[in-house]
Amino acid sequence: MSNCNGFKLRGLNPASDRVSVKSSVQSTWMLTYKRLKTPVTHEVGMTKNELVIIKCEDGADSAEVEITPLGDKAGTMIAESSRKATRTLRVGTKYRWALEPGEALVCRTSMIVYPVSPGAGLTV
Repeated sequence: MSNCNGFKLRGLNPASDRVSVKSSVQSTWMLTYKRLKTPVTHEVGMTKNELVIIKCEDGADSAEVEITPLGDKAGTMIAESSRKATRTLRVGTKYRWALEPGEALVCRTSMIVYPVSPGAGLTV
């Protein structure tokens, strides 16, 4: 089996200070943006059945965030936007979103089960 066990999250503009990260398992926290040469990177761990919601709070400008999935080389993560298309994120790549005020991105893991070839040494 191969899966994604979390992601790196970066806020890319000052409006990302108004982005909250909510989880079905962990407590809620706000993304931080500092005017440095490189934006602050947060690592977010995910369990097998956890949902992580990244939401741009009302009253903010459009917030740009970057997500880099972490895990096994064939792991995937599903990101469903409340206003845009659903994306399948692959480990080892980076994805950028411009979240409008009130828009949420729901992230969950997707499990891939490799087929077992005959004669692979497994006994039933």
